[in-house]
Amino acid sequence: MDSRKPVENADSIVIPAIWSMVGITTAFFSSKIYTRITRSGQTWWDDYLLIIGWILLIAAGSTLTVALKNGHLISDSTEAPTVSALVRLSHTFHLFALALSKTSFAVSLLRFSSRVEKVLIWLVVGSINLLTIYHVFAQWRALCGDTVPYVLPGSCWEAHDLGIVNITGSGFSAATDFVLGLLPWRVIWNTNLEKKKRIGVGVAMSFEIVGCAFGVMKTVQAIRILNPLELEFNWHLMLYWIFSLAEPCSTIIAASIPILRVLVGEIALGTRYGSTPTVLGYVRSDGNRFLTQPRPESRRNSDSRHQTFLDDTASESSILDGRHGHPKARDV
Repeated sequence: MDSRKPVENADSIVIPAIWSMVGITTAFFSSKIYTRITRSGQTWWDDYLLIIGWILLIAAGSTLTVALKNGHLISDSTEAPTVSALVRLSHTFHLFALALSKTSFAVSLLRFSSRVEKVLIWLVVGSINLLTIYHVFAQWRALCGDTVPYVLPGSCWEAHDLGIVNITGSGFSAATDFVLGLLPWRVIWNTNLEKKKRIGVGVAMSFEIVGCAFGVMKTVQAIRILNPLELEFNWHLMLYWIFSLAEPCSTIIAASIPILRVLVGEIALGTRYGSTPTVLGYVRSDGNRFLTQPRPESRRNSDSRHQTFLDDTASESSILDGRHGHPKARDV
Protein backbone atom coordinates (compact mmCIF):
# COMPACT_ATOMS: atom_id res chain seq x y z
CA MET A 1 0.00 0.00 0.00
CA ASP A 2 1.14 3.51 -0.81
CA SER A 3 1.21 6.10 1.99
CA ARG A 4 0.05 8.79 -0.41
CA LYS A 5 -3.63 9.72 -0.39
CA PRO A 6 -5.29 8.91 -3.74
CA VAL A 7 -7.43 11.42 -5.61
CA GLU A 8 -10.47 9.30 -6.39
CA ASN A 9 -11.96 11.67 -8.96
CA ALA A 10 -8.65 12.75 -10.52
CA ASP A 11 -9.66 11.61 -14.00
CA SER A 12 -12.93 13.57 -13.88
CA ILE A 13 -10.97 16.71 -12.92
CA VAL A 14 -7.85 16.49 -15.08
CA ILE A 15 -9.31 15.13 -18.32
CA PRO A 16 -12.00 17.83 -18.81
CA ALA A 17 -9.51 20.51 -17.75
CA ILE A 18 -6.75 19.56 -20.18
CA TRP A 19 -9.01 18.82 -23.15
CA SER A 20 -10.98 22.04 -22.78
CA MET A 21 -7.66 23.91 -22.86
CA VAL A 22 -6.45 21.85 -25.82
CA GLY A 23 -9.75 22.49 -27.61
CA ILE A 24 -9.48 26.26 -27.22
CA THR A 25 -5.83 26.11 -28.26
CA THR A 26 -6.71 24.07 -31.35
CA ALA A 27 -9.31 26.66 -32.37
CA PHE A 28 -6.73 29.47 -32.21
CA PHE A 29 -4.03 27.36 -33.84
CA SER A 30 -6.14 26.11 -36.75
CA SER A 31 -7.48 29.63 -37.35
CA LYS A 32 -3.93 30.95 -37.51
CA ILE A 33 -2.76 28.32 -39.99
CA TYR A 34 -5.90 28.80 -42.11
CA THR A 35 -5.43 32.57 -42.10
CA ARG A 36 -1.74 32.31 -42.94
CA ILE A 37 -2.39 30.00 -45.90
CA THR A 38 -5.40 31.86 -47.28
CA ARG A 39 -3.90 35.33 -46.80
CA SER A 40 -0.34 34.75 -47.99
CA GLY A 41 -0.31 31.28 -49.53
CA GLN A 42 2.90 30.49 -47.66
CA THR A 43 4.01 29.08 -44.34
CA TRP A 44 7.23 29.76 -42.45
CA TRP A 45 9.52 27.94 -40.05
CA ASP A 46 7.62 29.25 -37.05
CA ASP A 47 4.46 27.69 -38.49
CA TYR A 48 6.12 24.29 -38.91
CA LEU A 49 7.49 24.39 -35.37
CA LEU A 50 4.07 25.35 -34.04
CA ILE A 51 2.40 22.52 -35.95
CA ILE A 52 4.80 19.97 -34.45
CA GLY A 53 4.33 21.52 -31.01
CA TRP A 54 0.55 21.25 -31.34
CA ILE A 55 0.78 17.59 -32.41
CA LEU A 56 2.98 16.85 -29.38
CA LEU A 57 0.49 18.68 -27.16
CA ILE A 58 -2.27 16.38 -28.43
CA ALA A 59 0.01 13.39 -27.78
CA ALA A 60 0.73 14.60 -24.23
CA GLY A 61 -2.96 14.99 -23.45
CA SER A 62 -3.81 11.62 -24.99
CA THR A 63 -1.18 9.61 -23.11
CA LEU A 64 -2.01 11.35 -19.83
CA THR A 65 -5.69 10.55 -20.39
CA VAL A 66 -4.89 6.86 -20.91
CA ALA A 67 -2.72 6.85 -17.77
CA LEU A 68 -5.53 8.41 -15.71
CA LYS A 69 -8.05 5.92 -17.05
CA ASN A 70 -5.71 3.14 -15.94
CA GLY A 71 -5.40 4.30 -12.35
CA HIS A 72 -2.84 7.12 -12.27
CA LEU A 73 -3.42 9.25 -9.13
CA ILE A 74 -6.59 7.28 -8.36
CA SER A 75 -5.35 4.01 -6.91
CA ASP A 76 -3.87 3.72 -3.42
CA SER A 77 -1.55 0.95 -4.58
CA THR A 78 1.66 1.09 -6.57
CA GLU A 79 1.02 1.98 -10.20
CA ALA A 80 1.55 -0.60 -12.90
CA PRO A 81 4.79 -0.26 -14.90
CA THR A 82 2.84 0.58 -18.06
CA VAL A 83 1.05 3.44 -16.29
CA SER A 84 4.34 4.86 -15.02
CA ALA A 85 5.73 4.63 -18.55
CA LEU A 86 2.67 6.43 -19.94
CA VAL A 87 3.09 9.22 -17.39
CA ARG A 88 6.74 9.68 -18.34
CA LEU A 89 5.86 9.56 -22.02
CA SER A 90 3.18 12.22 -21.52
CA HIS A 91 5.68 14.40 -19.69
CA THR A 92 8.16 13.93 -22.55
CA PHE A 93 5.57 15.01 -25.11
CA HIS A 94 4.67 17.99 -22.92
CA LEU A 95 8.30 19.12 -22.58
CA PHE A 96 8.92 19.00 -26.33
CA ALA A 97 5.57 20.67 -27.09
CA LEU A 98 6.47 23.48 -24.72
CA ALA A 99 9.98 23.92 -26.14
CA LEU A 100 8.83 23.93 -29.77
CA SER A 101 5.92 26.30 -29.17
CA LYS A 102 8.24 28.72 -27.37
CA THR A 103 10.77 28.40 -30.19
CA SER A 104 8.04 29.11 -32.74
CA PHE A 105 6.97 32.24 -30.87
CA ALA A 106 10.58 33.40 -30.56
CA VAL A 107 11.33 32.75 -34.24
CA SER A 108 8.33 34.87 -35.24
CA LEU A 109 9.93 37.78 -33.32
CA LEU A 110 13.23 37.41 -35.19
CA ARG A 111 11.76 38.81 -38.41
CA PHE A 112 11.42 42.30 -36.97
CA SER A 113 14.00 42.46 -34.17
CA SER A 114 17.21 44.43 -33.86
CA ARG A 115 20.60 42.73 -33.63
CA VAL A 116 20.69 42.91 -29.82
CA GLU A 117 17.17 41.56 -29.58
CA LYS A 118 18.03 38.71 -31.94
CA VAL A 119 20.97 37.72 -29.73
CA LEU A 120 18.67 37.66 -26.70
CA ILE A 121 16.06 35.62 -28.57
CA TRP A 122 18.63 33.05 -29.71
CA LEU A 123 19.96 32.76 -26.15
CA VAL A 124 16.44 32.06 -24.93
CA VAL A 125 15.79 29.54 -27.71
CA GLY A 126 19.09 27.74 -27.20
CA SER A 127 18.76 27.52 -23.42
CA ILE A 128 15.15 26.34 -23.60
CA ASN A 129 15.93 23.50 -25.98
CA LEU A 130 19.13 22.39 -24.22
CA LEU A 131 17.39 22.27 -20.85
CA THR A 132 14.46 20.40 -22.40
CA ILE A 133 16.73 17.72 -23.83
CA TYR A 134 18.47 17.28 -20.47
CA HIS A 135 15.12 17.18 -18.65
CA VAL A 136 13.78 14.48 -20.96
CA PHE A 137 16.80 12.23 -20.46
CA ALA A 138 16.73 12.91 -16.71
CA GLN A 139 13.15 11.78 -16.25
CA TRP A 140 13.83 8.47 -18.03
CA ARG A 141 16.76 7.72 -15.75
CA ALA A 142 16.11 4.96 -13.20
CA LEU A 143 15.14 5.98 -9.67
CA CYS A 144 16.92 4.17 -6.87
CA GLY A 145 14.55 1.67 -5.26
CA ASP A 146 12.08 1.83 -8.16
CA THR A 147 11.46 -1.40 -10.08
CA VAL A 148 9.85 0.17 -13.17
CA PRO A 149 11.48 -1.53 -16.19
CA TYR A 150 10.95 1.20 -18.78
CA VAL A 151 14.00 3.35 -18.02
CA LEU A 152 17.37 4.17 -19.54
CA PRO A 153 20.26 1.83 -18.72
CA GLY A 154 22.89 3.03 -16.27
CA SER A 155 23.10 4.10 -12.66
CA CYS A 156 20.08 5.22 -10.67
CA TRP A 157 19.54 8.48 -8.83
CA GLU A 158 17.28 9.71 -6.05
CA ALA A 159 13.76 10.96 -6.68
CA HIS A 160 14.73 14.17 -4.88
CA ASP A 161 17.37 14.88 -7.55
CA LEU A 162 14.81 14.46 -10.32
CA GLY A 163 12.52 16.80 -8.38
CA ILE A 164 15.22 19.47 -8.34
CA VAL A 165 15.58 19.15 -12.13
CA ASN A 166 11.81 19.48 -12.45
CA ILE A 167 11.72 22.61 -10.28
CA THR A 168 14.63 24.16 -12.17
CA GLY A 169 13.07 23.42 -15.55
CA SER A 170 9.66 24.75 -14.50
CA GLY A 171 11.11 27.93 -13.02
CA PHE A 172 13.32 28.62 -16.02
CA SER A 173 10.39 28.00 -18.35
CA ALA A 174 8.33 30.60 -16.47
CA ALA A 175 11.23 33.07 -16.71
CA THR A 176 11.52 32.63 -20.48
CA ASP A 177 7.76 33.11 -20.81
CA PHE A 178 8.17 36.44 -19.03
CA VAL A 179 11.01 37.52 -21.35
CA LEU A 180 9.17 36.47 -24.50
CA GLY A 181 6.02 38.18 -23.25
CA LEU A 182 7.74 41.54 -22.70
CA LEU A 183 10.06 41.52 -25.72
CA PRO A 184 7.32 42.38 -28.27
CA TRP A 185 6.73 45.70 -26.50
CA ARG A 186 10.33 46.77 -27.04
CA VAL A 187 10.23 45.63 -30.67
CA ILE A 188 6.89 47.20 -31.57
CA TRP A 189 7.29 50.43 -29.58
CA ASN A 190 10.23 51.47 -31.75
CA THR A 191 8.19 51.31 -34.97
CA ASN A 192 6.25 54.17 -36.55
CA LEU A 193 2.95 52.37 -36.05
CA GLU A 194 0.17 54.48 -34.53
CA LYS A 195 0.21 54.41 -30.74
CA LYS A 196 -3.23 52.78 -30.57
CA LYS A 197 -2.08 50.02 -32.90
CA ARG A 198 1.22 49.60 -31.07
CA ILE A 199 -0.71 48.97 -27.88
CA GLY A 200 -3.07 46.55 -29.63
CA VAL A 201 -0.28 44.51 -31.18
CA GLY A 202 1.77 44.58 -27.98
CA VAL A 203 -1.12 43.28 -25.89
CA ALA A 204 -1.86 40.59 -28.47
CA MET A 205 1.70 39.34 -28.56
CA SER A 206 2.12 39.60 -24.77
CA PHE A 207 -0.33 36.78 -24.12
CA GLU A 208 2.82 34.79 -23.41
CA ILE A 209 2.74 36.45 -19.96
CA VAL A 210 -0.21 34.14 -19.23
CA GLY A 211 2.15 31.25 -19.91
CA CYS A 212 4.49 32.76 -17.33
CA ALA A 213 1.69 32.67 -14.76
CA PHE A 214 1.01 29.01 -15.51
CA GLY A 215 4.74 28.34 -15.34
CA VAL A 216 4.94 29.90 -11.88
CA MET A 217 1.99 27.82 -10.66
CA LYS A 218 3.59 24.71 -12.14
CA THR A 219 6.83 25.53 -10.31
CA VAL A 220 4.94 25.86 -7.02
CA GLN A 221 3.39 22.42 -7.50
CA ALA A 222 6.78 21.00 -8.51
CA ILE A 223 8.14 22.15 -5.14
CA ARG A 224 5.21 20.56 -3.33
CA ILE A 225 5.78 17.17 -4.97
CA LEU A 226 9.47 17.18 -4.11
CA ASN A 227 8.73 14.69 -1.34
CA PRO A 228 7.10 11.60 -2.93
CA LEU A 229 5.98 10.36 0.51
CA GLU A 230 3.90 13.48 1.19
CA LEU A 231 0.28 12.58 2.04
CA GLU A 232 -1.15 15.08 -0.48
CA PHE A 233 1.42 14.21 -3.14
CA ASN A 234 -1.16 12.96 -5.65
CA TRP A 235 -3.30 16.08 -5.27
CA HIS A 236 -0.38 18.39 -5.98
CA LEU A 237 0.75 16.14 -8.84
CA MET A 238 -2.73 16.43 -10.34
CA LEU A 239 -2.48 20.23 -10.26
CA TYR A 240 1.02 19.99 -11.68
CA TRP A 241 -0.29 18.12 -14.74
CA ILE A 242 -3.02 20.68 -15.34
CA PHE A 243 -0.62 23.63 -15.17
CA SER A 244 1.94 21.72 -17.25
CA LEU A 245 -0.49 21.32 -20.16
CA ALA A 246 -1.79 24.87 -19.71
CA GLU A 247 1.63 26.40 -20.37
CA PRO A 248 2.15 25.14 -23.96
CA CYS A 249 -1.53 25.87 -24.65
CA SER A 250 -1.04 29.52 -23.71
CA THR A 251 2.17 29.70 -25.77
CA ILE A 252 0.46 28.34 -28.88
CA ILE A 253 -2.39 30.81 -28.40
CA ALA A 254 0.14 33.64 -27.95
CA ALA A 255 1.76 32.66 -31.25
CA SER A 256 -1.65 32.60 -32.96
CA ILE A 257 -3.28 35.80 -31.70
CA PRO A 258 -1.35 38.44 -33.73
CA ILE A 259 -2.35 37.17 -37.17
CA LEU A 260 -5.94 36.61 -36.01
CA ARG A 261 -6.04 40.19 -34.75
CA VAL A 262 -5.47 41.41 -38.29
CA LEU A 263 -8.09 39.01 -39.67
CA VAL A 264 -10.64 40.42 -37.23
CA GLY A 265 -9.53 43.91 -38.22
CA GLU A 266 -10.08 43.11 -41.89
CA ILE A 267 -13.57 41.80 -41.19
CA ALA A 268 -14.43 44.84 -39.08
CA LEU A 269 -13.03 47.21 -41.69
CA GLY A 270 -14.95 45.43 -44.42
CA THR A 271 -18.17 45.76 -42.45
CA ARG A 272 -17.51 49.43 -41.74
CA TYR A 273 -17.10 50.29 -45.41
CA GLY A 274 -19.80 47.98 -46.69
CA SER A 275 -17.38 45.66 -48.46
CA THR A 276 -16.66 41.98 -48.17
CA PRO A 277 -14.56 40.63 -45.28
CA THR A 278 -11.58 40.24 -47.62
CA VAL A 279 -11.01 43.96 -47.52
CA LEU A 280 -7.29 43.75 -48.17
CA GLY A 281 -7.89 41.69 -51.30
CA TYR A 282 -4.51 39.97 -51.53
CA VAL A 283 -3.52 39.15 -55.09
CA ARG A 284 -0.54 36.94 -55.90
CA SER A 285 2.38 38.87 -57.36
CA ASP A 286 5.91 37.99 -58.36
CA GLY A 287 8.53 36.72 -55.92
CA ASN A 288 7.37 36.67 -52.34
CA ARG A 289 5.37 39.86 -52.40
CA PHE A 290 1.65 40.45 -52.55
CA LEU A 291 -0.23 43.33 -54.08
CA THR A 292 -2.90 45.00 -52.03
CA GLN A 293 -5.65 46.37 -54.23
CA PRO A 294 -7.69 49.14 -52.54
CA ARG A 295 -11.44 49.50 -52.93
CA PRO A 296 -12.04 52.37 -55.40
CA GLU A 297 -15.22 53.90 -53.98
CA SER A 298 -15.81 52.19 -50.65
CA ARG A 299 -12.91 53.87 -48.82
CA ARG A 300 -13.51 57.19 -47.10
CA ASN A 301 -10.16 58.49 -48.25
CA SER A 302 -9.54 58.85 -51.95
CA ASP A 303 -5.84 58.79 -51.05
CA SER A 304 -6.07 55.02 -50.76
CA ARG A 305 -6.25 54.64 -54.55
CA HIS A 306 -2.52 54.00 -54.63
CA GLN A 307 -1.21 50.45 -54.44
CA THR A 308 0.72 49.20 -51.43
CA PHE A 309 3.03 46.22 -51.37
CA LEU A 310 3.17 43.98 -48.32
CA ASP A 311 6.25 41.79 -47.92
CA ASP A 312 5.78 38.16 -46.90
CA THR A 313 8.65 38.54 -44.47
CA ALA A 314 6.53 40.87 -42.36
CA SER A 315 5.36 39.89 -38.93
CA GLU A 316 2.62 37.39 -38.31
CA SER A 317 0.12 40.21 -38.18
CA SER A 318 1.30 41.69 -41.48
CA ILE A 319 1.68 44.99 -39.65
CA LEU A 320 5.46 45.24 -39.73
CA ASP A 321 7.56 45.09 -42.86
CA GLY A 322 11.23 44.46 -43.51
CA ARG A 323 13.95 41.91 -42.92
CA HIS A 324 16.50 43.74 -40.80
CA GLY A 325 16.33 46.03 -37.80
CA HIS A 326 13.09 47.70 -36.87
CA PRO A 327 10.80 47.51 -39.87
CA LYS A 328 8.57 50.22 -41.14
CA ALA A 329 4.98 49.89 -39.99
CA ARG A 330 2.19 49.62 -42.51
CA ASP A 331 -1.41 50.68 -42.11
CA VAL A 332 -3.92 47.90 -41.73
